[in-house]
Order: sequence, then C-alpha cells, then structure tokens
Amino acid sequence: MPLLLSAQTQRIIHFARNYLAVLPISVIAVLPYSVFRGLGQYPLWNALRLVPVVGWLLVLLFARLNGIRDPAWLAMGQLCVIASLILPVWAILLRHQSGRSLENPSTPQSSRFRPFLRYSMSSLSSNVPQLLNLRLDQLLLAAMFAPRALGLYVVSVSWSGAVGPALNAVGSVIFPRVASETDSVRRAAVFAQGVRIAFILAAGTVILLVASTPVAFPLLLGPSFSAALPTVILLVLAAGIAGVNGVLEEGLRGMGHPAAPLRAEVAGLLVTGATLYLLLPRWGLIGAAVSSVLSYSVVMALLVAQARRYTSLSVQSIVLPTREDLGFVALRLRSLFGRLRATRG
Repeated sequence: MPLLLSAQTQRIIHFARNYLAVLPISVIAVLPYSVFRGLGQYPLWNALRLVPVVGWLLVLLFARLNGIRDPAWLAMGQLCVIASLILPVWAILLRHQSGRSLENPSTPQSSRFRPFLRYSMSSLSSNVPQLLNLRLDQLLLAAMFAPRALGLYVVSVSWSGAVGPALNAVGSVIFPRVASETDSVRRAAVFAQGVRIAFILAAGTVILLVASTPVAFPLLLGPSFSAALPTVILLVLAAGIAGVNGVLEEGLRGMGHPAAPLRAEVAGLLVTGATLYLLLPRWGLIGAAVSSVLSYSVVMALLVAQARRYTSLSVQSIVLPTREDLGFVALRLRSLFGRLRATRG
C-alpha cells in the first residue's frame, strides 16, 4: 500500500489499509443477491442492489451539507453503509427461503463437488485480472501523479459509468437464460441475441453520452473539470466496450465455459500493463484512457473468437444486430417509457 500510494499522505495510506476490510464485508453482504438472481426474483434482486447506492448517496449528501471533504471520512462512511447491510440482507434471504416450497429439496451430492469447484474457481479467477484491468490505471495514477490528476480521472471514470446500467441488466439476465437452455442450438441462439442486443444498447448509450458530455459534464461538476473532457470521451467509449464484454462473459459462463473470460481478461491485463507503461508517462490521463480502450477491445476480440468456437456461429451472427433485434429493443423501450408516463399520470 505505501508503494502504490507513494504520492499520497501517510494518513491516506493508513485509511486505505483500513478500507481493505471492504473485501470480506462486501462478500458477506452481497452474497445473498446471487440467490435471488438465480431464482429469477429480479425485482427483489434489483431493490437490494439499490440499497447500498442509496446509502452511499446519503453519506455524500451528509458530507456536502456539513462541509466534509475528507476522503478518509467518506471511505469509512461507505464501509459502514456496506457493513450495516449484512444483517438485513441475510434476514430477508432467510425469511424468503423459509416460505418457499420444499417439495423438491436439493441436498448436496459429493459427486457434484469437483465439477462445481472447477467451474466456480475458473469463474472466480477471471474476476482477478478483470478487477486489475479496471483499476490498474487508477493505482498507477495514484502512485505517479498528484491527487488532482487522480481526482479528475476518477470523476471521468464515474461519469462513464452511466453506460453500464443497461448493459449490466442484459448481462444479469443472459446468464440464467443461457444456462437454462438444454438444447445447444437454442442455447447458442439465446446467447447470440443477447450479445447483439448489448451492442445496440452500447452504441446508443455511448452516442448519447458522448453527445451530451461536453455540455453536461462541466455544467454539473463545474468549469474546473473541463480539462478532463477528452479523457471522459475516451472512457465513455471504453465503458461501452467493457459493458459488451460483460455480457459476452456472462453468456459464456452460462454455456458452461467459465475459463473463456479468464483467458480473455488475462490477455487484456497484459495489454493494459504494456500500454500504461508506454502511454501513461507521456500522455498522462489521456494515455490511461487510451490504454483502457485498447485493452477492452482486445478482450472483446478474444471473447467473440471463443464465442464463435463454442457456438459454431459466425462472427457476424454474434455481433451484428438484425432488424428483429432492433425491433425488439424499440418495443421494449416503448413499453418502458409507456410505464413511466403511466406512473407520472
């Protein structure tokens, strides 16, 4: 930690070490979410996922109203929010499960332990290079640049996160949909349709966000953030690519190939390391953003190549949206906006 945060004060390094407690706390607090997702309880699953976001927003509002600008205080506030969720979330899970029918109970079987462990470890292992791929640029910025540069970059990353919700929703649904198909042809078709829809949503959200960013970004955050605009635009593009990658990875896991995302993410991490080494000292924030675009693009290419291998479908049928896909997305959007208008009425 002192090495990675050598450009920061000792106080920040101390609280950064304490914040590492978020790892086990997050696992315990978030673990029940996957149960509701696997059961298809999406309203409850989404509601629970919103709670920490609302809690974090309340921490930020409290800090704003009381003039608190201490990053250590904010980090500990977020940690407390996550920790406070453990008991309520597990209580909801136990209550929900106690009311379910036990007509077909599923007891552990020793014969399933090894394949389950092999699948879960492969799936879990892909999270390590993926997380490093997402955060390595910020770690190096924290070590090499002044806090202001890191702050501009982190805000840019947060802004680009607006691309994520729609694509995360597709990724969350495609895994159980693909996994539930017993016919290989039908499974491949469901997977490919989900990926094509992800490309449509990514293109739409990236275009809208890129078009609005030059006006909305400095308007909401202040003119002092205008210097980060080129970085923001590149990171929005990177977020769109990363969002599609998430859908591809969830689909491949649903087809029973958890090692495919691992291979792609390891390659992407190597690209991230090499490009950051070359570009970060020369181009600063822009170099970090370009590194993200290049790395995520390599991950996408490898994921698509593996998807083609496992589905026996052409690259075009996996990534190029059809007229039916566009009609499906348009119908869903009209239905969503219709419900929103009815709610307002």
